[in-house]
Amino acid sequence: MIEKIKVKTAAAKETRQRILQKVNTKAPYFWLSTWFGSGLIVPASGTWGTLFSMPLVIALYIFGGVYALLIGAALTFAIGWWAAHQFEQKTKEHDCSMIVIDETAGMLIAATTISGTPLSFLAAFLLFRLFDAAKPWPIKWLDKHVSGAFGVMIDDILAGIFAAAVLWGYYAYV
Repeated sequence: MIEKIKVKTAAAKETRQRILQKVNTKAPYFWLSTWFGSGLIVPASGTWGTLFSMPLVIALYIFGGVYALLIGAALTFAIGWWAAHQFEQKTKEHDCSMIVIDETAGMLIAATTISGTPLSFLAAFLLFRLFDAAKPWPIKWLDKHVSGAFGVMIDDILAGIFAAAVLWGYYAYV
């Protein structure tokens, strides 16, 4: 099992090196699409991207609540669409695992129904990662059938909505 992980990680690093030769690592689109480099961490770049988005999620929640999270999600979605488009144009790769700004947008949505406790932030994080990784229908359908930068972003938005809905249901009935 450990050997399999080592082989997979080595292959991912090789792929990343090949892709990194095609992009301008000093350009804003690169730093935004990789959420300030967190998408470069292997393995589990999506989890790292989500974790690195938590300071923004917490700050927006503390200083502006749900409305700030929703505005942040909308802005991150728009910026992410642009940044992912630029990244895909340069690399000719669709939904490269280094692009993790989509995780940030999804996590912002997932946090809209939290109670503000550390445990609720953790629950939002775990639920978002669960829905993003498992990709239940229709998330999987979107992931497979929607191309381009919009396709990169939209499945994570829906994963965030699913996570928020589960949290909302929990808080509504507990």
